[in-house]
Amino acid sequence: WGLALWCRAPGTPPRGGLPLKKADSAAVPGRWKDCVRTTMPKFVSRNWDELYFLSPQVIISLVVPPAIFWTVAYSIGFWVRRDHPRMLLVIIGLWALVPLVFFLIYVRRTAANKKTRWYVWIAASSAIALVGGCFLGDMVWWQNSFSYYRFHDLATYVNIDPESDRGQTFMDAGEVYFASGTRVDVHRAVAFKQRDVYCAAPICSEELSSPPPGQDPQPPESGTQDWWAVGVNCCEPTGLGFHCEASGNRLARSGLRLLRDDLRPMFKMAVDQWQSKNGIPVKHPLFFYWVQDPKMQINSFMNGGNIFFRSTFIAFTFVNSVLVLLFKGVIVRHFLA
Repeated sequence: WGLALWCRAPGTPPRGGLPLKKADSAAVPGRWKDCVRTTMPKFVSRNWDELYFLSPQVIISLVVPPAIFWTVAYSIGFWVRRDHPRMLLVIIGLWALVPLVFFLIYVRRTAANKKTRWYVWIAASSAIALVGGCFLGDMVWWQNSFSYYRFHDLATYVNIDPESDRGQTFMDAGEVYFASGTRVDVHRAVAFKQRDVYCAAPICSEELSSPPPGQDPQPPESGTQDWWAVGVNCCEPTGLGFHCEASGNRLARSGLRLLRDDLRPMFKMAVDQWQSKNGIPVKHPLFFYWVQDPKMQINSFMNGGNIFFRSTFIAFTFVNSVLVLLFKGVIVRHFLA
C-alpha cells in the first residue's frame, strides 16, 4: 500500500526516487512496475521476478516442510501409530511424493534452461522434513508414548497383598496399589551386574520385612515371593544401599510394571540369586517401579512427549524460515548492503 501511494502518479518519477529509465520500461512493461522497482531499497533485488517477497515458491518453502515435519512426527509418535498403522503408512507415502514431484520439476526445468533454484530447495527441505519427522516421531514413541499407551492397555489392581496373592494371578497387571502396610524390604535387596547394576528388592508386608533378630526371613503365605521392586544403578553390586525410585518414601505403596523386555532377564537373574541364597521360592516374579502416584507417572510420559514434540517442531519451523529468508537473499542483501 505504501508503494501504491508513493507511485500514485503513473509516468512521473516518485518522490525522492530515481528517474525512470527507458531500459527499465523496456525490461518490465508498465510504468507502475518501473516506479516500484526504482523506489525499492537497494538490499532488495531489482529483478521484477524477485520483487514479490511472498512469492508462491517462498510460501511453499515456508509452509510445506513444517507441515510434513509436524504430520509425520505426530502420526509416528502418538495415537495414529497405535490405532491406525495403515493410515500411518498412507500419510508417510503421500508426503514422500512431495520431494519427488519437486525434484522431477527441477529436472524438467533444468533441461529447458529455466530457473530451478526454488524447486531443488523445496525438494531438499521436504525430504529433510520427512526424514526428521520420522526420526522425531520414533523417538517420542519409544521414550514417551509407548509406555503411556501400554499402561492403559494393561489392567489396574487395587489392595494387593504380597503375602497372600500370587504373581501368576496378575500377569496382566500394569498399575498395582498394594494393601496398607506393604513395604519394600531394602535390607534383603539383591543385584546382578552386567556393565550396569540391576537391583531388585522384595515387596512384602511390614511384618515380614522386619523379622526378629537372629531369625531367618519366612516365606509369605502364598509360598512364593513374586512381587519385586526394581531399578538400574540404584544400589551397590551386593544389593546394599537399595534406593530405587520411591523405595525410601513411607507414603509410597504402589507399583508400575516393568515394560522393557530387554531388562527383564537381568532382574530375573538377580532374583534367581536371591532365591538360592534365602531358600524362598520365586515362581512367577513380577517387577515394578515403586512409586507414590502411578497416575501422575503415567501422565508424565504423555506430557513429556508433547513438550518435546512441540518444542522440536517450533525449532524446526524457525530454522526453516530463517534458511528460506537467507535463500531468498533479503537478509543477506540487507546486511551486506
